[in-house]
Formats: sequence, structure tokens, C-alpha cells
Amino acid sequence: MIKNLTSVKNLAIAVACSSLFVTGTAFAGVVAGVGYAQLDADGPTLGVIVGSIGYQYEVGSSNFSLTPQLRVGFGMQDDSITESGVRVKIDVDKAYGVDLRGQWDFDNTYFFVAPSYINYEIEGKAAGITVSEDSWEFGAGIGAGLNLSDNASVELSYEHIDEADAFVIGFRYKF
Repeated sequence: MIKNLTSVKNLAIAVACSSLFVTGTAFAGVVAGVGYAQLDADGPTLGVIVGSIGYQYEVGSSNFSLTPQLRVGFGMQDDSITESGVRVKIDVDKAYGVDLRGQWDFDNTYFFVAPSYINYEIEGKAAGITVSEDSWEFGAGIGAGLNLSDNASVELSYEHIDEADAFVIGFRYKF
């Protein structure tokens, strides 16, 4: 009985150790990022902290890769506009969506394009009344990055979503 328990214990340790190895290699294509987006919507200018996570697929032996990503953001900077003599405070409550990033890598830099589908939940407050609106919109982005190391990079990008322009500065990490 003790011999069988030792065998089971050794098997469990071997499985646990091999699963750690597999888990480490499974993260090899995962990329995560965080950034600050300034949204200009023909009037108000809003700030949003955005996080993303995706999986980078190398395409052949070229310097091109595709990365499907999930994005989530929260408003950090609100703005006010005056409409018919009434001051309206506007902010982004939250944002979430997906994109497919096509990226071309060069020595220490890269260039990317990313069509997206995003939902921004916008809130407006005036005279004690709060109105919220959200809508799913298609967008298109373009940007460039600088590799700080094999895993870390900084990037600048521009994205047009419906009637808004987003300028983003961000940090990405490849696992």
C-alpha cells in the first residue's frame, strides 16, 4: 500500500512539473498592453485608460503576425460642452471590444493596422439629469512601436471610430 502511494505521489509530482512547463510555453504568444487614449469627438475631448490581451500568431517565416485582441477601457478624463446654454458634463463610463491587429516587425520597430469593433458607453450629466448611451461601432487603427527589449515595447497609434478620433500612447508586453 505504501509503495503504491509513493508511486501515485511521484506521478502527481511529475504531472504537476510537466504542466508548469506546458503552461510556460503556452504563454509564448500572449501579448498584453495598457495605454492612455485621448478621444476627440468633434467637441468634447475624453481620456480613457485601455487594457488589451491577445495572442500573436506568426505568419510563415516572414516578419508579419496577426493578433486577435480583447480590449477593455475606463474613463479617466471627462469634458464639458455647452448646448443651448446648458453645460453638459460628458464622460466615458466604459469601453470594450475586439480587434485584429496585423503587424510588420523590423529591427527594433514595428508598424501595425487594426480594424476593430468597439462599444463605448458615454454618459452625459446636466441640470441633475443623467443620460447614458452606448453603441457598437466599427473602427480602423494604425500605429508604430519601438521595442525596448525582446518582450517590452512602447507604441503610438491613431484610431478612427464612427465620428471620433483616438490618439493612444501605450505599453505592450509579450510573454
